Formats: sequence, structure tokens, C-alpha cells
Amino acid sequence: AAEGAEAGPPGPKGGPTAAAEHVVPVYPARQPLKPEDFSKIMPAALQAMLERVGAHDPLPPGLRAQYGLMGYAEALRGYHRPRDPEEADGARRRLVFDELFMVQLGLIQRRQQLMRPRAEADLQGTCIVGSDLLRAARAALPFALTEAQERVLGEVLSDMAGPLPMMRLLQGDVGCGKTI
Repeated sequence: AAEGAEAGPPGPKGGPTAAAEHVVPVYPARQPLKPEDFSKIMPAALQAMLERVGAHDPLPPGLRAQYGLMGYAEALRGYHRPRDPEEADGARRRLVFDELFMVQLGLIQRRQQLMRPRAEADLQGTCIVGSDLLRAARAALPFALTEAQERVLGEVLSDMAGPLPMMRLLQGDVGCGKTI
């Protein structure tokens, strides 16, 4: 991936010259390749990728339009061979969107897997509401729980009594009693 872009055609070592005719991506050194090696291999690699991708775009046109994103093939070309800085920015925005979108889809799939019971035992849940352990823990507290703590504890216990994993994030200020 290009780290940055400089204006101008390639000079003798692959870097830009003073004449600013087009944007030249600058790639980081990755052993055993040097930055100038990328300028030699990228045209063929980009062409092969564009031929492989063709007209296929993983994002539907409506979603691209909603977020003002360019097409996938256009983004690949615009990232590695941009005509101007605006095209490079738009291409980077699209590719970053794709990466974050795929991470989000993966998280959704993982959550769906976790929420699907795998066996009859998973349907039972874990009920500690009426247990001696809960009563002993409450009795050991040197104070009474606040109304908010009681409410949240009730929600947590209700989640724990069900058959599915508790997908809950408990938030609160420092010292508000989240540990309870």
C-alpha cells in the first residue's frame, strides 16, 4: 500500500522530479524490496489485480452512493496510480471503508455464531438468582446498592439466566460501583 504521494513523474531512482505532471505513490521499504522496486512491479501487479476484479464490486451501488464512494476497481487504480491528490484521497477512503466494513461484518457473523445454541445444555442458561452465593455476596457488602446498581444487577442476572451469552458492556464513571 502506498504510504504517501508526491507530485511529479518518476526520476532516475523512481522518485519524483521537480516537474509536477502526476502523482507518484511512495511505498515503504519492506525487506527484501526497496521503495524503488515497487515502482517497477506495481504496474504489472495492479493490472493483474484489475483483470481479476473486473467489474465485480463487493459493495452494492446504493451503498456506494450513500457514502459517496468510488467503485472498487477505480479505487485500486486510484490508490496506486492516481491522476491527482483528490483521486488518491477518494481511493484511500474507499479502501479504508472496505476494510472496516469487512471487520464489522466479521464481528456480526461471530456474534451470530455465539448466539446460536450448540447443544441442549446451552439452552439451560446459568441461573444464580436464587443461589446462596448471590445472597452471601450481598450480605458481605458493607453498604446498600444504589437504585441504579440494583437495576443493572437485575438486568445482568436476567441475561445470565437465559440460554444465550450475555453481550453486555457495563459502563460508568470511575468509582460508581461497576465492580459490584
